[in-house]
Amino acid sequence: MIILTLQFLRDYFLNSITSLERGFVAIDYTQDGIYFDGEPSGDKRLLNFDSSYGNHFYIRVNGEMDITESYYRSNIRTFVHSLPIRLVAMVSNKNLKSDYVYGLFMNALEFPLPNNQFNIYFEPKNANLDKYLVFAEELKVQKLEDMPDLDLFSVIRIDGNLKFEGAFDPCFNPPCC
Repeated sequence: MIILTLQFLRDYFLNSITSLERGFVAIDYTQDGIYFDGEPSGDKRLLNFDSSYGNHFYIRVNGEMDITESYYRSNIRTFVHSLPIRLVAMVSNKNLKSDYVYGLFMNALEFPLPNNQFNIYFEPKNANLDKYLVFAEELKVQKLEDMPDLDLFSVIRIDGNLKFEGAFDPCFNPPCC
């Protein structure tokens, strides 16, 4: 369920933000780096801030899902599932600066996402528009000399909670991968 929802969100961004060429759902986050889904083959591949992907982004789970009871409606209890996620985007900054890229994502997330089963919305928590800090955080780079030349790119990070609201079973807590 979580992977499908993140893939839905990925596709939503690709349809909403025309300057993006590719989107990925990160399925594993290890000391070696971030592995993303290798659709359509299903292979796991390492994400490495490579310009060969073009203007791209990835979404990954960034913590444990939280479940709270919302309210009763017509004798139906509703629940809000809150999933911490991290969105990281890398785009050529010839035309798109970091603050503009950040605005594109925030505008796309301004309204609830279209879904027939339940309400999905994004609650932003914090962001980082410093490409070198984002790179260091995501790939755990310790030394400046280990960083690639990011002068031609904007790299942003947005952290927040993806919230699902609906009449769920309160025990609904699917595995992340």
